[in-house]
Amino acid sequence: MNLLIAQSSAPAATASTQTFMLLLVAMSLLPFLLTMVTSFAKLVITLGILRQAIGTPQIPPTSVLTGIALILSLHIMAPVAIDAWSRYESKARSDGVAQQLDAVAFATSVEESLRHFLERHSDPQNVELFRGLRTRLLADQGRANRQETPDVGMRLAQSEWQDVYDTLTIRAPAFVLTELTRAFQIGFLLFIPFLVLDLVVSNILLAMGMHMMQPSLVSLPLKILLFVLVDGWRLLIEGIVESYVP
Repeated sequence: MNLLIAQSSAPAATASTQTFMLLLVAMSLLPFLLTMVTSFAKLVITLGILRQAIGTPQIPPTSVLTGIALILSLHIMAPVAIDAWSRYESKARSDGVAQQLDAVAFATSVEESLRHFLERHSDPQNVELFRGLRTRLLADQGRANRQETPDVGMRLAQSEWQDVYDTLTIRAPAFVLTELTRAFQIGFLLFIPFLVLDLVVSNILLAMGMHMMQPSLVSLPLKILLFVLVDGWRLLIEGIVESYVP
C-alpha cells in the first residue's frame, strides 16, 4: 500500500519540482527582461540625458530616475501583462486546467504577448539586420564544426521552438537597438533648447564684460524655469508613453 501511494505521488512531486525550477529560471531572467525587452532602457537613458542637458548631473539622483523609469515601464507594459494573462486564461479554459497554474502554458503566453510587443516597436531594418547576422553566425559555426547535419542553432530555428528562438536572437536585440536609437534621438532634441540658452547667456555675459562669471550660474535657473513653464515633465513623459500606443 505504501508503495502504491509513493508511486502515485511521484508524478505530482515531479511536476511540482519542474514548476519550481521554471519559476526560479523566470525570476533569474526578470532583471534582464526588465531592462532589455521593456521600455525601461529608453526611459532611463532619456531621463539621464535630460539631466545632463539641464546641467544638474546629480539632481534628480540616479535612484530617483531609476524609480521613475521603473514606474513608467510598469505603466507602459501593463497592457502586455494583461494580454499575456488573457492568453493564459483562454488556454487554461480550453485545456480544462483553469484551477491550477500551468507554468509552461503561462510562460508561452508571456512569450507570445512579449513577441507581439517587440515586433510592433522594432525597426524592420534592425530585425533584418539581426536575422542576417544570425544566419551568417550559424553558417560560420557549421563550417567551423564541419558538420554534415544542421547544428543546434539550425535545429532550433526549424523546430516548434522557432518563435522563442527568434524572440531571443532576433526580436530582442532588434528592439534594444531601436530603443537606444530613439532614446538618443529624443536626447538630441532635448539638448537643443538648453544649448541655445547656454549660448545666449554666454554671449550676453561676454557683451557685459562679465568674463569671470560662470555662464552656468545664470543659465541653470533659466533652464529650470523654461522647463517648468513649458510643462516639460508632462510633455516628455506623455510623448514617450504615447510612442508605445499601437
